[in-house]
Amino acid sequence: MLFRSAPSDNAARPHAAVEAVELPKMSMSRPTSVDSEREEVWIVTGGETEVLLGKQLRKLSAGMAYRVPPTGSTPHANINVSGAATTLLRVSE
Repeated sequence: MLFRSAPSDNAARPHAAVEAVELPKMSMSRPTSVDSEREEVWIVTGGETEVLLGKQLRKLSAGMAYRVPPTGSTPHANINVSGAATTLLRVSE
């Protein structure tokens, strides 16, 4: 599900988008990076995920979030090694 904000008269940035993502058990998203023109935040809403952010691997649970540095060269991926689906929100601008 994707929601986009309404444009404002003096908006200098693209519209914000919120996307609900479900990561099936024992799966991984494809690593991507965010360019310098965008912001991206991932919020874990259910379950647990391991996050590959650059060269670091971190474990996050429901209620935790991370911001992807807008460098264009920092890969990130969500990894679900649990036996249940993980739900996340991706907020980008």
